[in-house]
Amino acid sequence: LETGELAGVFHTPRHGNYREPGDGAYEVVMNDNDGDVFDDVNNSKHFMTCVDEKGGVTPCLMKPGEKYINCIDGCSLKRCEDEDSQRDCSLVNDQASCEANTKWCKSYDIQEVTEEDGQRGFIPLSYYCLGQTGLPTQEPGKTYEFHDAGPGNCYYGDEVTQVDRNTSGQFNYCAIESAKIGSPFADQGEESCDTTFVGVFLSSNYDPRYRPWYIMAKQLQKPYWTSAFMFWESTDMGITFVTPIYGPDETGRNVFEGVLALDYKFTDIGKFLSSSYEESDTVIVAIVEEASPHYVIATSTGGIGAKTVLASDNTQPCETDSPGCVSVRITSSELDNAISEAFAVQVEAGFPETDLLPAIFDDVVYATQTKPFSLPSDGVNWRIMILSPIETLSEDAIEHNDSLVAFIIAPSILGFIVCAIFFVSFMRKRKTREVINSDYRFTGAFIMNCGLFNLACLSFMGGNTDELCLLRMWLVHFFFVVTLAPLLVKTYRMYVLVGKPGLKRQKISHFKTALMMVPFILIEVAILLIFTFVDPSKETSLIEQDASTVTYRVVCAHETIAFTTVQLAYEGAILVVGCFLAYKTRNMKDDFGECKQLLLAMYNIALIASIIIVLAYVAELYGKLRILVTVGVCWSTIFSSGVFVLPRLLQVQQSNSTATRSRPSTFDRRGTVSDIRERLAMREGNLSSQPSNGLDSVVGGKQQQEETEEEPKSGKESEEETQECE
Repeated sequence: LETGELAGVFHTPRHGNYREPGDGAYEVVMNDNDGDVFDDVNNSKHFMTCVDEKGGVTPCLMKPGEKYINCIDGCSLKRCEDEDSQRDCSLVNDQASCEANTKWCKSYDIQEVTEEDGQRGFIPLSYYCLGQTGLPTQEPGKTYEFHDAGPGNCYYGDEVTQVDRNTSGQFNYCAIESAKIGSPFADQGEESCDTTFVGVFLSSNYDPRYRPWYIMAKQLQKPYWTSAFMFWESTDMGITFVTPIYGPDETGRNVFEGVLALDYKFTDIGKFLSSSYEESDTVIVAIVEEASPHYVIATSTGGIGAKTVLASDNTQPCETDSPGCVSVRITSSELDNAISEAFAVQVEAGFPETDLLPAIFDDVVYATQTKPFSLPSDGVNWRIMILSPIETLSEDAIEHNDSLVAFIIAPSILGFIVCAIFFVSFMRKRKTREVINSDYRFTGAFIMNCGLFNLACLSFMGGNTDELCLLRMWLVHFFFVVTLAPLLVKTYRMYVLVGKPGLKRQKISHFKTALMMVPFILIEVAILLIFTFVDPSKETSLIEQDASTVTYRVVCAHETIAFTTVQLAYEGAILVVGCFLAYKTRNMKDDFGECKQLLLAMYNIALIASIIIVLAYVAELYGKLRILVTVGVCWSTIFSSGVFVLPRLLQVQQSNSTATRSRPSTFDRRGTVSDIRERLAMREGNLSSQPSNGLDSVVGGKQQQEETEEEPKSGKESEEETQECE
């Protein structure tokens, strides 16, 4: 109260506090003959009421530097410092309401005792033992130090000497006692008693009026929460809720009488959390300040938001009861446990209230979530964080020691080997007309890239790290485009040379055709580079909740769906272009056009890709999706390579078989020459009888022979015809 009176009860450990009204700092004059002389008779009764650790009576003497209240003009009333009280009510319309909201405060300041002040006494704050009903007592076997403990005895500070206080005097406490119904002083009306200090085991010089929380309450004139601070003469940290109380004076003015304060020790909050979750082996609760450096309030694991250190060196721990110790606050990062790791994850994510976030500590994964506890006007902004260990799913990664790794290696190697066989077989026949007509250079590039595409699937092995996630993003999409690019440009060239109607002469070289692939590849590289820096595929931790089951997964993922959307659009467009070219070359001669093969290849690739995409969205395949992709790539590349290679190789074989069957034997060739000679002789015989017509016949015969016996063109000449057509 503004009079200096204080009464309160502490929860843990359980004890009461009481301070008589008065300002203290009364002057004491020591006199060896007549005893002590005091300048303040009313306060002098408190001078010999202090006790030491063993219960001995000791004078209540102030030390230089200690504070006290100094009244100004007899502690006359003045307007309080809050905004409502400082208003000039004569300037407002509703003067009655303005006057009612005006608070009046006593005028005093806070000063310190100096050496020149001489001996000064104080009014002690007394600490009481309490009985079961919450009243002061020193009766043996009747005091309760904790609510959940049994009765015991009341001891002084040495914890050995039992309390036995019966100090008589005219104290304010006596007037309170005399007013109680049933009090032994009720009838006499006396103001002297010997119960004021019953159960008092400790004394200290404490006046709440010069504590920061009281001064702030007097200034604000409204309820508020304090920030964390160290309590008086202890190493306990905590916060206090303070609300002002008022009373009318003789003129009806609203006078500030004091405050009602409720202390919350961090240790008490920690004990509350511990007791609330003591039956849970998995749930951990922590309360941490949201603002940096994120001081800890309390945790359910028994941790508190403060530690005791040496005042001279805050890096060195200190025993709680040792002199020279102070309490300093602890940040969340100093805990070095699952709580510190979880809160760091929450800070980095910006405290999402609806999402569960994973935190890993000592190879254990915890699901964490925070909720705000905020009193903005009082500067209280806390985060209540809950964390609990959860099950970790390993199906998203196919490690090298996993049995499923065989389903990655086998299809990848098989696809590569088959494509390699196709490539070698195809290139060995590159001199034949059938292979030359298929534009073997670009068909060979397509088959070779199919083999490399299979090897790229080997990157699916291993965990979902940032490096492997990015590598998979590049390899899969890059080789998809690089594989199809040669096929598209070679089909386009065939269409331009021999598929378009008309007699316009066209010439497209191999180099020019190869340059046509560059835009396809450059666009894909540009997409991959942009998303490598903007939204790369990276290690992403996910927490999934299904009813009461919470699981943890680590996947490769992008932050947005932009990359997936762009790739589906671009790679889908490539497949559409392939199908369009297959349609445009549908009427070309089979020697040059490969519309059926191209259509089959594009249909096969589109079908496999569609199946994989649908399964990825409707089924929980996890890491098995990579196996599905690997098998899909293996099948698509083998099938697509086969539809281009096998028909050409079959044509070559059929052509060779036909040439072998039509080639005449040596005997047949001789007979044929004899027949020719006989026919020539007959023609010469007829020449003498019919000279004019015979010449024409011979010439005509020679001309016909020259026309019919045209030598076959070499492979090079045939290839040039394919590249230059009218």
